[in-house]
Amino acid sequence: MPIKKLIAIRGVISFLLLGMFYNTDSKAQTPLTTCQEVAGGGLTPSAPAVVTGVQSGFSILDLFVRGVDSRIYENAFTHSGFPGWSEVPGGGFTSSGPAAVVQGGIIKLFVRGFGNGIWENDFNGANWSGWSQVPGGGLTLSGPAAVVQGNTLRLFVRGLGDGVWENDFNGTNWSGWSPVPGGGLTISTPTPVVYSGILKLFIRGISNGIHENDFNGTNWSGWSQVPGGGLTIDGPSALVDVGILKLFVTGLDDGVWENNFSGSTWSGWFSISGNLILTPSAPAAVEAFNLSPLLYVKSEEDRIYQCSF
Repeated sequence: MPIKKLIAIRGVISFLLLGMFYNTDSKAQTPLTTCQEVAGGGLTPSAPAVVTGVQSGFSILDLFVRGVDSRIYENAFTHSGFPGWSEVPGGGFTSSGPAAVVQGGIIKLFVRGFGNGIWENDFNGANWSGWSQVPGGGLTLSGPAAVVQGNTLRLFVRGLGDGVWENDFNGTNWSGWSPVPGGGLTISTPTPVVYSGILKLFIRGISNGIHENDFNGTNWSGWSQVPGGGLTIDGPSALVDVGILKLFVTGLDDGVWENNFSGSTWSGWFSISGNLILTPSAPAAVEAFNLSPLLYVKSEEDRIYQCSF
C-alpha cells in the first residue's frame, strides 16, 4: 500500500462519471457485469469497508482498507473518480478489516487494534479526531461492524468467546458492551442493516451457515438460519435496494453469492460473480447516491475491485 499524502476533493459528484459504473435498473437476480480495480494500486490482506452518506451538504463515497503494513488507508471518491490511497491520520494500526458509518455528518471509522480493543477515528469533513478506544473495554477477534438506526449508532463485534456483542452511541454517550440475546456464535465480523425500520443482524455461524437475528426496537427475535442453506467462508454484507434487502456472501467456491429478501420471502442463494472475480474475503456492499448497488471486493491477489450490476 503506497503511503501518500493525497487531498481528496470532496464535493459535487459527476453523475456522468457515476453512470460509467452503475446500472440504474434494479433486478431481482442480476449477475455482476463488471469488476474494475480501484485506482491507486492499493493492497489489503483483509476485506475492505465502504461508507456513503452526506457530509457538509455533499454526497460522499469512501473506501477504507487495512494495508499490507497493517495501517489504515482511505480512498475517497471525487468528481473525477478515486484519486488513490492515503493513510488515515493518527498512526493507527489494525489486524482486521475496518468499518465505517456516517452519523450526524461525521464519518466514524472503527478498527480492531493490535491488543484486540476497538478504536475510533472521526472525520468532520476537514480534520480527523485521532484514534481513541471505544468506551467499555470490549475486545474482539475480528473487525467491528456498525450501522446507524435513527439517532443511534450501533456497533457490533465478535467477542473473545465468539459471541456477538453490541455497544450503542446516542450521539453523546456509549451504552457499554452487552451480548446480543439469543446465544449466537460467529467466527467472523457480524453485519447489521436496517430494513423497514427493523434492525437485521447477520452472522457467519461456526458451521459456516448464515444466521439472522432481528431487533424490532424492543425485543430480539433470536437466531435463525437464513433460508436457502448457503455457506460462507467470511462474514456477510447487506444493503437495501428499492425495497429489497440484498444479502451477499463469499461462497465456499470463493465466488460472490446473493440472497434477496422481499419483506416476506427469500429468493434463495444464487451466484453473481461468474468468472469476473474470486475473493477469499467478505464483499463490502453499498448503495451510493441512490443508484444501483456496488460491491467492493478484495481479489485473491489482495487488490481492491469495484463490481457493478
